[in-house]
Amino acid sequence: MHLAKNQGILEFLSILRPAYNDEDWSPIFESLRMPNLRILICGNIKLFTTSSLITMLNSCSVLQKLDLDCLNSTFDSALIRLLCTMNSVRSLQIKNVEFRDALALMTFLERFPELETLGLEYISLPPEFPEYFQCLPQLKALTISEITWIRNESQQVNIDEAFARFLSQLAYGAKLEYLRLISIPELK
Repeated sequence: MHLAKNQGILEFLSILRPAYNDEDWSPIFESLRMPNLRILICGNIKLFTTSSLITMLNSCSVLQKLDLDCLNSTFDSALIRLLCTMNSVRSLQIKNVEFRDALALMTFLERFPELETLGLEYISLPPEFPEYFQCLPQLKALTISEITWIRNESQQVNIDEAFARFLSQLAYGAKLEYLRLISIPELK
């Protein structure tokens, strides 16, 4: 396999799989060590363990751009804590990733303190999501598309109030130069 042979010198890796493919990527993720990788794109990957992805990411010490489109995957804070802080990542795109709760999402974002560009698509966010920007002081561009709002069972949140709060926190809590909101649905 050329990927295993060249993993030490690889700078760009794009893994794009058809949605119908049922290959388990865990053994591949666990075996790769890519210290020179600068760009990683995982598209339509649906069978892998979160720990195998974290193992691979921990070997990517100079990674600058990470795109994760991970169908049917759930990230929880206990596993995310195993992810090293990735100081070199400047661009992060997350699509089709489920975070077990708000803490998992915050823990994940804290692993990318130098992030300048963040894209979130087809994920669930808590209404207090803009408060998380405190851990992303370098964030300049944010795209949020097709998200759903999540809440604790005890919360009674009006969607209009939640969205207004969301926008006001964005305005005051972040130093964004670019904000793109696409199809923001109702609270679930």
